[in-house]
Amino acid sequence: MLEWDEQSIHWEGKSFSIEQLEGFHERWEPWRGRPFLMVRGPGWSVPIEEGYGELRQRLRQAFPKLPFSADWGAGTFPAVPWGLPGLPVWMVGSLLWIVASVAALWWYGDWAGLGVWLAGLWPVARLRDRALVGKNGLSLGPPWIFVVPWDQVDAVYCRVGRRTSRVWAQTRGASGMSVDVPTVLLPALRARVRRLGGLVVQESGTALDERYERWRSAGAGIPWGLLLASVVAAPLTPWPWEALTAGLMVVAATAMLSAAIEARATGWGFGGVFWFSGVYAVALAAVAIGARWWG
Repeated sequence: MLEWDEQSIHWEGKSFSIEQLEGFHERWEPWRGRPFLMVRGPGWSVPIEEGYGELRQRLRQAFPKLPFSADWGAGTFPAVPWGLPGLPVWMVGSLLWIVASVAALWWYGDWAGLGVWLAGLWPVARLRDRALVGKNGLSLGPPWIFVVPWDQVDAVYCRVGRRTSRVWAQTRGASGMSVDVPTVLLPALRARVRRLGGLVVQESGTALDERYERWRSAGAGIPWGLLLASVVAAPLTPWPWEALTAGLMVVAATAMLSAAIEARATGWGFGGVFWFSGVYAVALAAVAIGARWWG
């Protein structure tokens, strides 16, 4: 914990002159998924942990003339999807997704590659979530989610966790937007929402239905389970290629259905229509293939 007196500032047995202190910067470390307070001058990286809000207030009062900035000062708060640091997990997930798609395409054909690609598209995309709280409005979720003007945001809610907190908004013309943010950054996000949007972030609330929460947790895993079942079960049937094709079409349909519900829930209305159209296309393709096989 940082401590200071009239002459020097202290941290972990080290001391530095107050006169040489240059300022403070709150930094988000994407590789570790943790925030740090950079003490400019000595170059210290102090972890931002529980109870940091009180320390921050004391620093601002003790050093009012020193600059105090933050990576999220412009209103973009980092997300921790599923409680994981986004950047390394996104890189590893993207690599595995591409390798799995190419392998399925190589060994099982076009439908297999398409099925694996669709199954992993939405989970990988959600690893790039962020919260944008700006002067023009609010956006929670993937980067392509449109910014909703403040006059169309009815309420903002949060569910506080130990390391990560769920934040969602009830908006007009959409089911809502949602994102997981580090709990230690929640006070800064709340303050910015109150200052720019005139809204108090309320704990709990009913903006996200519990059925949706259960579906969101299961939706990312269902297509992968169906994919594994299809690959394992197909060789055991009298018609392995037909069974695999049918299984992969079901995988594609469930993956797009999960993506459609998630897109709609995060406020991306066009995405919901797009993915539901994909489900309809897969259903038509299944009917056409079935008619060809058994017609």
